[in-house]
Amino acid sequence: CKMLVQSHRAIKGFKPYNHEAVIAYAIDHLDLDIVNANTLNRYRKLRNDIAYRGEIATKEEAQNIKQLYQKLKSEIKPKIKEEIG
Repeated sequence: CKMLVQSHRAIKGFKPYNHEAVIAYAIDHLDLDIVNANTLNRYRKLRNDIAYRGEIATKEEAQNIKQLYQKLKSEIKPKIKEEIG
């Protein structure tokens, strides 16, 4: 999801600086609802814990992340295509 939102930001001339900014941008410009924003933020923290602290995601967490990605991809990708023309 981060890359999809960053793609939209790049089209609009924004540069990605941090993950929190990506989520805030998605709320403001891509109509990301607060529930999905909070879920993305929780997964962002989990990813950081995995990458930098050696934490392990459960199979259920991985499946939930994949489902959320598929859902948000289907909502965000058309908006990116619309911007590109």
